[in-house]
Order: sequence, then structure tokens, then C-alpha cells
Amino acid sequence: MARLTAAQRAYIRRHTRATSEEAPGSGELNIVPFLDITVNLMMFLLATSSLVMATAQVDAQLPTHGRGPRPALSFTVTLADRGIYVTARGKRLAPGCAAPASGTAPTIAGRDWAALTRCAVAAKRLDPRERQVTISADPTVPYEQVMHALDAVRADGSELLFPDPLISAGLR
Repeated sequence: MARLTAAQRAYIRRHTRATSEEAPGSGELNIVPFLDITVNLMMFLLATSSLVMATAQVDAQLPTHGRGPRPALSFTVTLADRGIYVTARGKRLAPGCAAPASGTAPTIAGRDWAALTRCAVAAKRLDPRERQVTISADPTVPYEQVMHALDAVRADGSELLFPDPLISAGLR
């Protein structure tokens, strides 16, 4: 058997020594810090989203179809591409909301929320006891505009107009 020299034995010891730590670039990834960050972010997002959803609720009902009494005013706001159509007592209102309209032009051209509030005030004068308004929208109308319409018909400043809105299906 061949004898190793002292230099050879030292070389073998240096290169076969067991290491307690992985060498950099050894292929194993430590994911513990990543998991810590991910779990903390998930908890933060869950906590904040539940808080936001609780404060951003819109209290609205669906209209009922049945034999119940029909509101005398039957105030309806319909959002379409061409503008806002407003009806009261089964008749579409003309611009200014003072008289019934003829033709197919919208009651309010575009998205004038102040004009919609003025229409709601005029409709409220027709029946001051009425509390409901039915709001419907064309499927192409963004949700944000439906919320603007709800805000416009609910109140005029501090005066409540139609505090019990009903959400209905759109035109198409």
C-alpha cells in the first residue's frame, strides 16, 4: 500500500471536510423570508378589504313583481348610452322634468347629475310621500355611473328625496 505524504493528507482533509452551511449557489433556496412576507401581506389585505366592504355598502332592494300595491309616482331613472331617461307616473319626462315627453330623446343628455337631482326634486313634489325610485342601466353603462345616479336621487343636500332605491335590470 502506498503511503501518503503529509502534504497529500492535508490536501485531502481540506477538500473532504464536512461543512455545516450550504455553499452559495448550491441550488437550495431559503423561502422562509418569502413566506413571512406573503403571510403578512395576505393578513393585511384581508383585514383592509373587509373594512372597506363594510363601509362601502349600498343599501338597495330589488323591485318585486306581484299583486302588491304599485307606487302612485312610479319614479324610474334609466341610464343609457344616449343619456338619462326619467319617468314618473308611467310617462317619460321631457328635459326640465316638468312635462311628459314625446319622441325618443333622453330626458337628460349625457351624465348631468345635478340635472338628475333637479328632476328628482320635481318628481318628489308630485308625491311627497313617495320614498322609492327604480334605477336601471344599460349593460354598457359603468357601475360608477349607477352609483352617481343613486347619489343624485337619494338626497338634495340635507333633504331626503328617495331614500329607498330599487335596482332593476337594464334595457337590453
